[in-house]
Amino acid sequence: MPLYPEGKEVVIHFEGRLIDGDVFESTLDKEPLRICLGNDEILEKLEATIQTMPKGATRTIRMTPEEGYGEYREDRIITISRELMPPIGTIKSGQELVLRTPEGEELPGIILDIQDDSITIDANHPLAGEELEFTITLVEVLDSDAEEPKSEGELGLAE
Repeated sequence: MPLYPEGKEVVIHFEGRLIDGDVFESTLDKEPLRICLGNDEILEKLEATIQTMPKGATRTIRMTPEEGYGEYREDRIITISRELMPPIGTIKSGQELVLRTPEGEELPGIILDIQDDSITIDANHPLAGEELEFTITLVEVLDSDAEEPKSEGELGLAE
């Protein structure tokens, strides 16, 4: 049973790790993250966990790839004619960019290969196919009229 209604703002500290222990994101050495529950700002399982936590509690959860950023999909490795690419300045392998589908959806991508006439891009999320572990501390549950600035962060941004 959720402790907080949709629209309730909460403040959390978190650390996201791969199963091997490598940290991919954390607020532990910076400002905590402020989120609004029910707004698809974070991964569903993270929000569901926060919904069951009293203020001050810390929990660690694991996520399968399906619960996180999905399985790694070979069909998301795409080759695009350089003629179709908008001018983006100097490009190099390993560079991150954002692709926009004809429907307007934004897909993050990493350039894998550059040829004279084409560019190969991996449009999988960088954490696709990975099992993840998050440790979350619910720092504060805000009143509706709280006027604190929103903190920036990338914790499990919904896609």
